[in-house]
Amino acid sequence: MKLLAKIIAILLVIVIAGVIYVAMNLGALIKQGIEEYAPPIVGTSVTVDSVNIMPFTGSGGIDDFNVGNPQGFGDGNALSLGEISISIDPASLTKDVIIIDQILIDSPVINFIQLKDNSTNFTKLLDNVNKSTAAADSKQATQPEPVADGEAPGAEKKFVIKAFDLNNAQLSATIPLLGEKPISLTLPNIHLEGNKFISKKKKKTKKRNKKI
Repeated sequence: MKLLAKIIAILLVIVIAGVIYVAMNLGALIKQGIEEYAPPIVGTSVTVDSVNIMPFTGSGGIDDFNVGNPQGFGDGNALSLGEISISIDPASLTKDVIIIDQILIDSPVINFIQLKDNSTNFTKLLDNVNKSTAAADSKQATQPEPVADGEAPGAEKKFVIKAFDLNNAQLSATIPLLGEKPISLTLPNIHLEGNKFISKKKKKTKKRNKKI
């Protein structure tokens, strides 16, 4: 019995050590996956500086997420996101409805480029995504995935987002009709809570002189 208890204890230590190792290296695995599988979908470069995942607390984030311009729109990035962080209720991961407490996007930079033929870098990216997903859908239709026991066919997870924040956003637009130089704009911070839309930009109030 003592020998059996020792074997079980050793196996538990190995399993726990494996779980901890995977949790600690999960960010690097996700980073590798993004940089490997995303570029063929969008048809351009996709880079990530780092990914931090804390599965036990249900939180994680991505730093410096960059999507390059498609071919024909010059060098540089079409989209850069300084920080993406997400907080999920861990208890909801095993349920049909996943509760996302907050999604935060900080310091995004959007570089909109329009050519003389009215095509834009973002419509090109969208076309690339549509072509990739259409090819994947047609392949999946010919080879449907097996349904697990106890799972209803077509069952999908639902998501509830409690709060969404977009902070410190910058927009750069290059449009032929407005000249060769890009136009830069700073967008107001945005906060979405439930069905409510709140802009964090302070409104200027005008003082009225009272008549005596």
